Amino acid sequence: MAAVVVDNHHHHGASEACLTTPPVAVTAVVDYKEKGRFFEIDVGGVGGIGGEGVGMRIYRTGPVTAKKAILIVFDVFGFCPQTLQGADILSTHGKEAYQVFVPDFFLGQNAKHEWFVPPATPEKAAAREAFRGPGGVADIPTGAKKVPGVVKAIEEKIAKEGGKIESWGSVGMCWGGKIISLTSPSTPTFTTPFTASSEVHPARLDPSEASQITIPMCILASGGEKEEEVDAFEAALKGEKYVERFADQVHGWMGAR
Repeated sequence: MAAVVVDNHHHHGASEACLTTPPVAVTAVVDYKEKGRFFEIDVGGVGGIGGEGVGMRIYRTGPVTAKKAILIVFDVFGFCPQTLQGADILSTHGKEAYQVFVPDFFLGQNAKHEWFVPPATPEKAAAREAFRGPGGVADIPTGAKKVPGVVKAIEEKIAKEGGKIESWGSVGMCWGGKIISLTSPSTPTFTTPFTASSEVHPARLDPSEASQITIPMCILASGGEKEEEVDAFEAALKGEKYVERFADQVHGWMGAR
C-alpha cells in the first residue's frame, strides 16, 4: 500500500452540529464494562505517527479466531464507553463474528469535553481549531495517512499470534468518517485496505471523494448533517451503497454524543 494522498482543503468545513454538540456526560451512560481488552503497538515510523518507541493503544474485541476484521475510527473524543460498547456489539451480532479494532489515533490527546459545552467562547473556538487544524492532533490529512500503517501493524501482531486477518471493513464516526472517505478509494498510488466501509454521522462529506469510492459504502446520517450534502455524496458513490438518515438523532449519537 502506498501512502494515501490528501489535499489541504480537507482541514475545513466542520458542520455547526459537530462544533456545538457536547458529548454526553459520562454519568449519563449506562455502566458498561467492555468485553475486549487493550494492547499497544509501537508506531514509530508508521505514517508519521511518532518516533521510535511511541506506543498506540488499540482496543480489541471479538473472537481471536475470526479472520475478518473491522477498523473503527472514532470521533474527536477518543475512547468512550458507548464507542467501546458499539465495537463489542459489532464483533458478535452479525451473521458472522469479527475481530474489531479501535486504535487511538490521538495517542491520548483527544478533544476536551469542555470545548463543546455552552456558552461558546473565543477560547473554546481557538482550542478546537488548534486541535483539528493544520499540524493539530486531529489534522485530517495526517490522520488519513496513518491508516495503512496501523492496519499493517495490527495484521503483523495477529500473525505473530498465529492468526490471520483476511479482509477488513471500516466504520468512521464524525471525524473518523472523513478519514474513511479518504482511505476507501483505490487510486494509482494507493490501494484501500478495506473491502467495505461505513460512515456514521459523517463529517465534511465531499462528493469528489465519493466518486472515487468503488467498494460498498454505508452512510448512516443524523439530523445534524445537511440533507443536500448527504444526498450529493450518495449520488456520487460508484459502488454498492446503503444510505439512511436518522433525522431524530443528534450528530454523534453512535459515538461520544
